[in-house]
Amino acid sequence: FLEDREWVSEASLWVHWAHLGTLVANSDCTLLLIDAHTLRDIMAGFPANFMQARRYGRGFVRHLNMTPPHLITDLGIFKNSKSRTAELVTKAFKLSGVGERDSDTCGDA
Repeated sequence: FLEDREWVSEASLWVHWAHLGTLVANSDCTLLLIDAHTLRDIMAGFPANFMQARRYGRGFVRHLNMTPPHLITDLGIFKNSKSRTAELVTKAFKLSGVGERDSDTCGDA
């Protein structure tokens, strides 16, 4: 089950994804559809943010690739590890300091 402020199918933004089941709401909810190609095209107009999103995506994919197949779900690879999500976001979207190299990775995933 999803709780407030949780999401599904984030992996489809970063990789070719085959959904693993059917999503059914048992109460009123809001559904937001984000097309990965459209998101990329829009983000390309904002280079600094695009690089941050790219770093996050690469870290997400690295973690996804390290996740045992039986633990992969549409509900999110970080469903049981909100701290891991926070860590990826912090690394990807941190503000670069003067003279700091803008790394294209999110560190170890």
